[in-house]
Amino acid sequence: MSLAIVGLCCPPSERAAPVWRCRLRGLAARHNSAFLERVYDLYAAALECNRDEFEALGRSLHRGASKGERAEIARFHSNPEGQWFWGRPVRGARLGAVCVVAALANSWLLAAHCAARRAPSIPSLAGRPAKSLSRREEIVNTFLAPRQGQTRTLGKARQDTTTMSSNTSSPSNAALTPVQAGERVFSGMHLASLWFSLGVGLLVMQVGAYLMPALSPQQAMLAIVGGSIVGAGLLAWVGKLGCDTGLSSAGLIHQVYGRHFAKLPVLLNIVQLLGWGAFELVVMRDSTVAIGRQAGSMQADYWPWAATLLWGGLLMALMLGSMVHLVRRLISRIALPLVVLSLLWLTWQFTHMASAQGFSALWSRPGAGGMGVMPALDLVVAMPISWLPLVADYSRYGKNGRSAMAGTWLGFGIANVWCYALGVLVALVLPSKDLVAALLLAQGGLIALSLVLLDEVDNAYGDAYSGSVSAHSVLPAWSVRAWGLVVAAACTLLALVLPMHSLEPFLLLLSSVFVPLFGVILGRLSFGGYQRTAVQAPIHWLPVCIWLCGIALYHALAAWAPVAGSAIPTLVVTFVVAFATRAKG
Repeated sequence: MSLAIVGLCCPPSERAAPVWRCRLRGLAARHNSAFLERVYDLYAAALECNRDEFEALGRSLHRGASKGERAEIARFHSNPEGQWFWGRPVRGARLGAVCVVAALANSWLLAAHCAARRAPSIPSLAGRPAKSLSRREEIVNTFLAPRQGQTRTLGKARQDTTTMSSNTSSPSNAALTPVQAGERVFSGMHLASLWFSLGVGLLVMQVGAYLMPALSPQQAMLAIVGGSIVGAGLLAWVGKLGCDTGLSSAGLIHQVYGRHFAKLPVLLNIVQLLGWGAFELVVMRDSTVAIGRQAGSMQADYWPWAATLLWGGLLMALMLGSMVHLVRRLISRIALPLVVLSLLWLTWQFTHMASAQGFSALWSRPGAGGMGVMPALDLVVAMPISWLPLVADYSRYGKNGRSAMAGTWLGFGIANVWCYALGVLVALVLPSKDLVAALLLAQGGLIALSLVLLDEVDNAYGDAYSGSVSAHSVLPAWSVRAWGLVVAAACTLLALVLPMHSLEPFLLLLSSVFVPLFGVILGRLSFGGYQRTAVQAPIHWLPVCIWLCGIALYHALAAWAPVAGSAIPTLVVTFVVAFATRAKG
């Protein structure tokens, strides 16, 4: 019956509920009926989403029934057991009276609803339901129209509607709010497709070619396989953390470092994402012009500008769409098969060239020196670690942490090994400072390189999307989509005016900040460290100190012990210290 009372109504907004309560009690007083007054109080409590009062009034009405033998009410589709108010039987006569009262109240409120649509001074009412509901949570969430950006649930603590302002509402911060279960749509295969696609890139092949001829092919492959397993594993670990908590990267940073201090690393992340997004546009621009000139066109000086604007415009167009739909429909179904085919073709072509030159001789070629295995491992690990500030922005939409971790690890690990190894193979067969020119020399290289170039767009999109999520966490008044357009436009502008190739060392230096940053995050939040109800202080001083010391350790190792590498030791030290010093229980 509690469902029937609310289900017959056309309830108002929360601001109008106190007005309806006064009018309902006045109507009951005019009928001089204490029973009517209690029923109308019950009706008004439902409109106010006041769970405690609603249940108390319901029990009060039950206790007011006849003390004699109680007959069960008639059974019907919404009450098959003949029960009313929390499974207790009542007299049929009392039920009839309540139904009449509810019907009268519904008619009166329906008339008020029509008047509200004509009189702007009266708060508007929510629409009537299309079907009956079976749970009280659904009643409140369906009948009472929430404000934009807010969600009302029956289980929340009561708020005094008489003191709530009718004009104030803060914009929701989607970046700092955990993703709800109904929005988690990424399977392990979706995330594997995404991170394989993001792991493929011309920049990765160029870094792989950079390992030659300092290392021998055996040493290079050892560094590539080991670094990819470790780096992709770290990436997957942070991805699992994002999926388990439902938080974005900015949300994880807020949890560990405090809501005020977190803005500093978030802003640094935005800066590096702007830089990497612009760098990806420059790589696509240069490759486009090289492909065009190889085909006999694009000789004019304006083509680099035109290519930059072309790719920047495509990036802005992608930012207008849904990230979830882009991953599930475009990347998983179209981009992934095409990029795999292009990599297979390039690998087969250069393997054939290596066989013609003597594969065994190339494989046993000694290194020229100048780089050890550990610094090379550090260089390989740097590529997946550069994605650490982004991975949670996508894995938070995963269905479960285990599949998110497996998909991210497998997808990015395979792509990283493949592209690094292909870069090494190209450098062995066709030594050249221009990787794109070397790839174009392969048979069918123009088509294959064009497909890889198209896949490069999602790398720029990944930077722009995560940059927009981080920017939204700082200024939530603008939506993620609006920030995405701003970030994409800024990346395009930077690609036009800045010498991005000379800024690559600065971007790698800036990325070193995030190795200890996420070492502390993993140490604090992994293995049951995340507490959803934990209060965020303005600054969590101990994690901040560990992070700053980690940055100093990273650069000290690079300067005084380059053979040992910097990324892995720093990550291990910051993780251990953060884990050992976190609060127990």
